[in-house]
Amino acid sequence: MDRIGSGLNRSGSVVRIIMKAVLFDLGETLYSYEGLPLSWKDHYQAAWKRALQMAGLDCADYDLSLAAAHMEKFNTRIVIRDEEFSSDHIFDGALLQLKIDQIHREKIVDAYFGYFRQALRPYPESRKVLEILRRNGIRTGALTDVAYGMPAHFVEDDLRLCGILDLLDVWFTSVHVGYRKPHPRGFLTLCEALEIAPSEAIYVGNEEKDVVGAKNAGLTAALVNRTPGAKPEWRQDHTITSLLDCLEILELGGQADGYRR
Repeated sequence: MDRIGSGLNRSGSVVRIIMKAVLFDLGETLYSYEGLPLSWKDHYQAAWKRALQMAGLDCADYDLSLAAAHMEKFNTRIVIRDEEFSSDHIFDGALLQLKIDQIHREKIVDAYFGYFRQALRPYPESRKVLEILRRNGIRTGALTDVAYGMPAHFVEDDLRLCGILDLLDVWFTSVHVGYRKPHPRGFLTLCEALEIAPSEAIYVGNEEKDVVGAKNAGLTAALVNRTPGAKPEWRQDHTITSLLDCLEILELGGQADGYRR
């Protein structure tokens, strides 16, 4: 079902929008890793220590600063890049630095990412919004940049733990598409998978790269800004403070009245 929505554009004028899909970023949009900064640099050695222990290796035998230095090369908060790399590529390089056999890679990768996923929390309105969109025939999807090539099964587990996996029609990571945001490839891949034109979709995210990437790919961009007092301006079409505001854009806000606090 197509949806005709309305909202204020950047100039303050009311616009009419025909939309078939609402697409989302994941981290800090549909869910959060509470207490973790966007850059994991300060946690490298602790995460590697946990990973080696879980793999049955003695941390005292290894110089973890070598692993930390290697991971920093792939920290996209420090070294910005479009191209994405798999976890195999990234961790094989770290294991080579530490002189650890690749037979330990799977356990090390699982434990490393497990360190960061302990604080996973969904935003309270996420499932409700996705349910309302589905009930009204609006397609849903997600595109997320993953840290250090994090394998897709971790993302799938996160979505399941947050109770929203069943409410997304399709989702992709930067490893799936080979590029990180704001490169347009991921946004276009989402639209192709849903068989819609970019102009028929809204993309909701919390960072500049979400807005810029969506706009450059031809989508409507909605910035979710949950920081009181902050007023980022990245050419977004809409600024919202809760995912519930997505429903207002599509003139579905009345269906969430009982949920608003």
